[in-house]
Amino acid sequence: MILILSILLKLACNRKVAFQLKRSVREGLKEISIKYSKKWVYSLLGRRGIFLHSLDINIDESLKAQVYQYAGFEFLDSSLLNKELNYENIFKAIDPGSEFRQVCNDLELDIDIAVDHIKKYVLYLVIEEVRTLICANKGALRKIKDEDIKNQKIQDLFNEVFFKTPRDLFNTLSYIDGYFTPEQIESKLDNEYGNPSEKISTAESQKKWERSSKKTGSFYSLYVRYATRKSRKSRSLVKPFNKITDFNQEILNKKEHFHRFNDSIKVADVDPSLDLWSFDYNTYLFMLQKISGYKELQNLKGEYFPILASLSIVGDIRLKLCLVETLFNTSSWRYWETKISNIFLLSIVIIPFFKEYIKDKLMELVNKSMLETNYVISDFNKSEVKLHNLRKQMCVYQILKTEHCYEAESLASEFNIDFKSNVEVTDGLINAWKHIENVKSTIDKDFKDLFAIFLDSLLFQHSAADVMKQEELTIDFKDAIAIGVHQATDEYRSLIIKHSNKNNTNISQSILEMHSGKFDEEKIKCYRSLNIRE
Repeated sequence: MILILSILLKLACNRKVAFQLKRSVREGLKEISIKYSKKWVYSLLGRRGIFLHSLDINIDESLKAQVYQYAGFEFLDSSLLNKELNYENIFKAIDPGSEFRQVCNDLELDIDIAVDHIKKYVLYLVIEEVRTLICANKGALRKIKDEDIKNQKIQDLFNEVFFKTPRDLFNTLSYIDGYFTPEQIESKLDNEYGNPSEKISTAESQKKWERSSKKTGSFYSLYVRYATRKSRKSRSLVKPFNKITDFNQEILNKKEHFHRFNDSIKVADVDPSLDLWSFDYNTYLFMLQKISGYKELQNLKGEYFPILASLSIVGDIRLKLCLVETLFNTSSWRYWETKISNIFLLSIVIIPFFKEYIKDKLMELVNKSMLETNYVISDFNKSEVKLHNLRKQMCVYQILKTEHCYEAESLASEFNIDFKSNVEVTDGLINAWKHIENVKSTIDKDFKDLFAIFLDSLLFQHSAADVMKQEELTIDFKDAIAIGVHQATDEYRSLIIKHSNKNNTNISQSILEMHSGKFDEEKIKCYRSLNIRE
């Protein structure tokens, strides 16, 4: 296989052949026993829209280790000796590394503040991933429901993570403004689950309930489906840009829904983070409200709006708003067209792999703790191994769940956003609105593919290393990262243009210049030459 790949490399005299070579390398991985699965590409945490950065990365461990080393991630577990394993101590022990700090410096962010934001975000991604894992394995966990995980029975954890019945789910909307009467709830239960009783009778209804029973994240879709229909005036929560006739009314609608939605989830007494993230991701209300306060928006040049909108690809609400503040407060717009690759480095490398790194380290710590307490793990069969891993995941969840990543009032206060104040809908805000919706459409459709483009570059370098040696070529791993990020950014530019139905070069150049700030263009060209070398 290696010999064949070597011959193919010699024949790679144009980009088409280079692409075929990469495909051959990937196909050849199975035969040379390098484990690789693209399951992560399609396994997005959160069932309602894309929950950015929570990708189930299932790739070769040595490749992950190289990315960890490249980024400089740290987990100072020695600092946890003789300390309680809790959220606060773990938060202090983890560090996103030198590469993240360099990105912050390039983007003119306050590094200490940005470090705190990414740590909070990544720990939350771990929490929500475990919640989703528990949801997918309810049947297996019920077999051990009476066991204790850090002094809490698994059955009690179930009650914390899931609604007991569909009635409990629908009742969450009856608390505020009387969305549903008892009679309407019975009708909804009948329509949704085929039976107004507590028992779910059909297989189809059971599948529907499995998708809706998780407390975090379920409330947003329920709100959108039912609560937004109560008032004709405020019906539109997310109206397509090209269908909006009154932007002032649309902003008022979004704000009215925000207050009602936030009041509802507070009464429901669940972790509001995923629901608030979903609300913000789909309505972009925080970003619209924030940028509306800058007078400079009205006079912003047209080529800068795609740059502003592209900040939407940063999944963390805090980091996104920090970047908005930096853009407007530093007057550095003319430099930002060369910095979008930094945003992609942050979004498709640092955050998802940092999350994976922290999860791995926490699982190691928890496993060590279980061994020290003489937890019986010998002679496991396959199902017992699975249960043991689930126990470890739930232990991680118990440690981290004490903190909510997002709460509406604290976010608004942190970024000086007053949702009760009037928003002046200017031409600048409308222009930004249009571009943000365009970027969101691109993210919804293509984010997983942009991630795949990046990973393909790493796989090509990592798995074909022996081929490269035979050709007497050397590749620095940082250059593989650079070309992968650069290619993903370039593809993003093309997609934005495609979704905009515009083919002028101004938009293209405003999103990405070839001399792309973060990466050395000569190194990128050198790396590209590997694909066209005879």
